[in-house]
Amino acid sequence: MSLKGLLLSHSENANVQFFRYCVLGGVTFCLDAAFVYLITESGVNYLYSSGISFAIVLFVHLGISKKVIFTKCKMPLHAELFCYSGIAVIGLILTELFMYLFTGIFGIYYLFSKVITTFVVLIWNFTARKFWLYKN
Repeated sequence: MSLKGLLLSHSENANVQFFRYCVLGGVTFCLDAAFVYLITESGVNYLYSSGISFAIVLFVHLGISKKVIFTKCKMPLHAELFCYSGIAVIGLILTELFMYLFTGIFGIYYLFSKVITTFVVLIWNFTARKFWLYKN
């Protein structure tokens, strides 16, 4: 399979979808980290900036994800958006919890906390979306 095929052709293979999810996650992480940095450095508390950034990047991720990762959804769009948002809210709660734990409690620099937190939330988001929301 070519790189273009690996990234863009339809696939229900969990390994291919996870690879795409990680690539998309890497791109959206860069956007997320940039927003967190810019918002925090403008004087907003890191917990607020993390939440604001998470919400912005969520919509970017959803749009691209529907096109190249989870392309077949058997439920109506409004139900899909509701479930996707529920998973995202849990992801946001995990994000805020781990950001507070790592930075607020352990004193880790907030951008390093963001990296650690992203890996935890990535596993939650992919698993919930693949095996609950977009199950075959």
